[in-house]
This record gives sequence, C-alpha cells and structure tokens, in this order.
Amino acid sequence: MAQIIIVGGSHGGVNAAHTLAHRLGREHRIILISAVDEFVYRPTLVHLAMGLRTAKQIRRPLAPGLRRRGIEFVQDTVEHIDPQARRVTGRTGEHDYDFLVVAPGARADWSGLPGGAEHAHTLLWMDDAVRLRQAIDSFRGGSVVIGMQRGGELPCPLYEVPLLLDAYLVRRGLRGQTTITAFSYEKTPYALAGPRASRLGARILRNRNIGFIGGTTATRIEPGRVRLEDGAELPSDLTFIMPPYKGRDVVQGLEPPTADGMLPVDDYMRSTRHDDVYAVGDAVDVDGPKTGRIAQQQGKVAGSNIAALLQGKKPVALYNSEYLCVLDLGLGGGLGWLRRPSPGQGRPVNYLGVSGPPVKWGKLVLERAQLAKLR
Repeated sequence: MAQIIIVGGSHGGVNAAHTLAHRLGREHRIILISAVDEFVYRPTLVHLAMGLRTAKQIRRPLAPGLRRRGIEFVQDTVEHIDPQARRVTGRTGEHDYDFLVVAPGARADWSGLPGGAEHAHTLLWMDDAVRLRQAIDSFRGGSVVIGMQRGGELPCPLYEVPLLLDAYLVRRGLRGQTTITAFSYEKTPYALAGPRASRLGARILRNRNIGFIGGTTATRIEPGRVRLEDGAELPSDLTFIMPPYKGRDVVQGLEPPTADGMLPVDDYMRSTRHDDVYAVGDAVDVDGPKTGRIAQQQGKVAGSNIAALLQGKKPVALYNSEYLCVLDLGLGGGLGWLRRPSPGQGRPVNYLGVSGPPVKWGKLVLERAQLAKLR
C-alpha cells in the first residue's frame, strides 16, 4: 500500500485528492494535510466583500466530505518537506510519502509596492474579504482606486470589484458622491480574454462611469493617495490592489524555486527535479493567470498521473490549460469568457464569450457544484 500526501486544502489539493480516491478507491492511503479545517470557494469572495453572500455560504468543512471518500484529513501546518527522506514535517507530526502533491497556495507579494500591505485591500483569502467588507460598509463616499500590479495572477477581481462596488453604492445612494478609477499593467481592460472581451469590458466600464488607466502600475500607496509609475497621483479614500503572488516558504526545500518562490513542473504537473513530487495551483511556475478553475484542472492531472503509476500504467494526463472568467457585473448583468489555452501558454485556439443575466447565475452554479463535492 502506497501513501500519498497532499499538502493544501483549496481547489488544487481537494481536486487531486478526489481524483486519487476515484481512481484508486481504498487500495492506497491518501492523506490531505491543511492548516485550516475548511474549504473556501474563493471565486465568490467578492460577493462576501459586497455583502451578497455570507461566509457560511461559501465554505465547507474539509474532513467530512474527504473521509466519506476514504481520504484521511489532518489539520496541521506543514513547515518542511524533505524530498530525500520523502517526508513532510508539520507542527504536530511527520508523515512519510510515496507520492507528494504540493498545493499550499501562494501569498501576496507586497515587497515591490511600498505601503501596499498597510494601506491597500486585496482579495486572496477569506480574511481579506472580511476586511474589505468592513471598509466598504464604513465608506461614505469619496475616491476609490482599484488596480492590478504587473505580475498580478488574478485578473478577474480587477473588473468585478469596481462593477459590484458601483452597484452597491447605487443601492446605498452614494454613487453620485464617489469616483471609481481602475488601473492595470494591461493597456486595455480585460485584455487577457482577447480583443472582443476587451472592447466589451471597456464599454461596460464607460457606461458605468468607471475610469480606466492602462499600461501602468502603482509605485507607492499612501493614506489617501496612490502614486503611479508615470508620476501621476490618484486621490483614494478606499484602495484595492491585486498584487503579484509569492510562493510559500514550505516549498523552498524541494528544489531551487523561481525568483518568486514558485515550483517548476512539467506538463504532467510533476516536479522537474523529483519524480515522486507533483505540484498544482498557485504554487506552480506557469505563465499566465492563476484561478480556481486552473487549480482544479491541475489537481485532476496530478491525481490521474499518480494513480496511473500506482496501477502500473504510464502517465498520460497532460495539463491543457484554459482560462475561464465569470464576472458578476452587478445590476443584473454578467460576463463570461473561456479561452484555450490560458494566456501566456500559447496562441489562443478559440474564445467563447457570453454576456447577460444568465452568466451571473452561472457563477453561483459553479460555486454550488464545487461546494457539493465537499459533502
């Protein structure tokens, strides 16, 4: 019986565990280790921040659903991985592995933006959404600045946040007292999804009186002000920034990571240095955006290939990326876009775009489908 350890309980780790359990049954021991005991559906954190969802609605306990599938759950913070000994060490114990799936996520990297950590909000994890909601609830009008830094891995919130905030302020009667400005290193809005989506995105922002500044990033965040790299200064009573990601310290022992602490992998989601180690989700070194959907795909690929090896077969599952962004535009609207392959991973083969109210409800359908897997 082989022992498979999965480090991380978000989209990538959970989907890897489910794939392994489906392919292997209870023939081998599958253990998922996570520092927290719940799964959070991160794509709808923006709804939590805007008061449209509650924390209870977008999270589920990890242990019950995993155990029903024969997957063991351990709540622990993994602090070290020793690939030579094939062992992970947490604060409360050690675990040997025959195969390892590394899915600890990533963290915001504020090192290149002075004042960012102190004076800007972001939206990567549950606590970020709670703090942003508190700030929005206490907002009484003024200037709002929303931006994405160069190297930002999560572009969808850059457009969903200002549009949902616009709708929120309309409901509260504060929109006429508020200016909203978005900026991005992209020259045009929503450029990652392609020219048609960018034109549509620009039109939506204009119609909602949301300013857009392209081809720039912030160089400093100060109380009441955002400084841009072209020397411009934007007044800001509420600042929201999507920063670059940085890998977590736990991956450092596996191999020389990239400059931003990410793990190199091949198309099988296998470490380029250790054949028994796979990595998925925000922790991996892949070009382009990082989303929950992408992490789910990678988790399925890693789980399928490990299962194949344990069954005496050759791994055949390859990561064929796609970029899916489903935006709730507020005021009853929605915009969804699918691109294959994901930006940064080759010339696009096709785009599929839809808009209108059904897209908004589609976002909730995706949420409920993923959370249902944790039952």
